Amino acid sequence: MVGASRFDNVFTMNTCGGGRFELRVCEKKLLSHHDFINLIKSCAPDKNQSKPVRPVNQHDFNTTMRTTPPFRQARMRAAGFSLLELLVVISLIAVLMTIGSFGIKNFSKASGVSAAIPIAQGVFSQARSLAIEKGTDTRVLIHADNDTVVSLNRERNLRYMVVQYQDDADEWVTASKGVKLPEGVFYSVDLSNLGPNTSQSSGNLPGGQVQNCRTYEFNSQGIITSPEPVGNNVPRFVIRAGSLAPGQAKPKAVSGAGEKNAGGFVIWRNGRTSVFRHTDQINSDGAFWSNNTKF
Repeated sequence: MVGASRFDNVFTMNTCGGGRFELRVCEKKLLSHHDFINLIKSCAPDKNQSKPVRPVNQHDFNTTMRTTPPFRQARMRAAGFSLLELLVVISLIAVLMTIGSFGIKNFSKASGVSAAIPIAQGVFSQARSLAIEKGTDTRVLIHADNDTVVSLNRERNLRYMVVQYQDDADEWVTASKGVKLPEGVFYSVDLSNLGPNTSQSSGNLPGGQVQNCRTYEFNSQGIITSPEPVGNNVPRFVIRAGSLAPGQAKPKAVSGAGEKNAGGFVIWRNGRTSVFRHTDQINSDGAFWSNNTKF
């Protein structure tokens, strides 16, 4: 070690008095072997003292042990990001979040349509089962009153469904409190009427008299009688994602990539249902989907 210009090691020395200390030399130049011997003697304990004598030139020595090697400290100081790199990363994150928000929005509406289909199927299944059980006619009513003044109509318009059966006095009796389709999902009159047209009727629904409803009727054998199937042209129930703005009587379909967020099922003559597997089974006319005046 003689002639070295820097010492980065820690030296442990055992003194004759039984003491033990660690000496760290930093930036201390040793020009010869003679200087090194003098350095060791200056740190040796005095025979008349029980503790080792501290170096005279305290500012030349550092007695604190260094836990991190110098080359690792230099590497740690070098590791980091510049301001420009941070700005680029933040910009990329902002762009990805913006793109993802649109995808999540369309996905939520598509999930609403998917969730609404089994709900509607359950209503039709209830109507068919009730007709067979009671041996009487039943019907599914879909709220279709577009009166924009009454808040209850706006809340239920093309979303509220209820089952009724005909009693011995030929009066329609509500069998359940009814269900509503998920938020942002509406019954599509235009798409449903691509099959046999649904009829309109009025009835006493929970909450008051409704002047306009779309109707599906079953006879006592559970066979659908209205709309009446004609060969392979069977009734259909179609729902679609959309929005109903204040003062608007008819929902508007979601624009852009979400305009085909639709689904539903056909009702066979025996009253059972089959789900559409693709929107082309509902309507293969591309012009229909892009027409904002239809729903």
